[in-house]
Amino acid sequence: MGRGGRWGRSGFAFKPGKEIYEMSAFMKVAGRFGGILALIALLIVLVKQLIALVGFIMFAVKALIIIAFIGLMLLIVITFLSARRNRRRESEEI
Repeated sequence: MGRGGRWGRSGFAFKPGKEIYEMSAFMKVAGRFGGILALIALLIVLVKQLIALVGFIMFAVKALIIIAFIGLMLLIVITFLSARRNRRRESEEI
């Protein structure tokens, strides 16, 4: 008989179809667990991306607050200097 014959290579009796059933059951279980693991991995990646997005938004808000504060301080300085210049002109006119 050829390679293993009726008894197969391992010496156990060959039952047609049993290996296919066991393999399909294994594939079903692996498919379910694989799907669950893929969903968990996707959720982890999503949470990491959300954390990165929130971090970027917080940085942008902080930068905008700093820029607004600098602009406000510049407005105060410009107003102070123009008022001082106007007072000097008025005092020189008198």
